[in-house]
Amino acid sequence: MQTDMLQLWNRFVLEKNEQSYSAFGVWLIKNEENLLAGQKPLVSNEPAAPTAFYSDSALAGMLIGRMYRFVKVKMKPRLKKTGFSNLEEFIIMGHLFGKEPQPKVEVLKQTISEIAAGSQMIDRLVVKGHIKEQSHPVDKRVKLITLTAKGSKQLLQLFRELDQIEDVLGDLSKQERETIVMLLQKLDLYHSDLNGIETMASK
Repeated sequence: MQTDMLQLWNRFVLEKNEQSYSAFGVWLIKNEENLLAGQKPLVSNEPAAPTAFYSDSALAGMLIGRMYRFVKVKMKPRLKKTGFSNLEEFIIMGHLFGKEPQPKVEVLKQTISEIAAGSQMIDRLVVKGHIKEQSHPVDKRVKLITLTAKGSKQLLQLFRELDQIEDVLGDLSKQERETIVMLLQKLDLYHSDLNGIETMASK
């Protein structure tokens, strides 16, 4: 069954013969009184799929974001069990694992973290003893960070816990799994190149 908004969209397209979201918004405002009063029946002869309202890019973005939230919920108890406050801590520490000291700003860029929030998170991890911070030997303005032995131990413990999480790819077949991983890697390469950061494959 269509939602009211989808029915209104179909009616707008039929009346105006166009598919502009901005024009649709103007049309809704201009017809607000009539729509609320129900003076015209909603068009529903050919029910459209709910996805018809979104572009491919918008729909893909929403689905990827939704999958991220599913994974985040599944990881939450494992994160808590191993002493992580949130998923972002795991991402930053995971990026540092096995690496030489890295500039703090570069780590935030590579982990796609907001500068202010990410810097505060790193400061908290330093206080906890999971990350060590030091000045750059040449440029004292640059802060280098690296994972401590305590942080590495905590990270390895979480890796073992993550093996217990329900398979994120669900009931996909072997071929479907290979396809979705290939497509996600292709998107990761595209957006990584676009933003000048490492891909997952290079980490």
